[in-house]
Amino acid sequence: MNPSSSPSWKAKHAWREIDRAEPPKRPAAERVSDFREIYGGFDEATVREQASRCIQCPYPTCVQACPLDSPIPELLSLVADGRFKDASAAVAFRPLASAPLEIDIATSLTFLR
Repeated sequence: MNPSSSPSWKAKHAWREIDRAEPPKRPAAERVSDFREIYGGFDEATVREQASRCIQCPYPTCVQACPLDSPIPELLSLVADGRFKDASAAVAFRPLASAPLEIDIATSLTFLR
């Protein structure tokens, strides 16, 4: 591997080096007239970057606390690799109403289509 093409941070510690991104929030003047989602989606590069950041978290309490035993690490890996349709298919037959992470992923994937 060419040393100049390697990242400046170690991949194992990307969660410390990549800042957490907050989704864009719709203006209040726009939100008062509907009941749509407050937050917008990310572009593909941001979704992939955040998934690669999140999958390396040293304290994945979301995995341990998930009442549906969702395949969170697998979903994050697929999204980080840009395999959005595969990630969407992995949650397509799960009860999304009670799974916030899956809803977030499904929402993000919808914006990317």
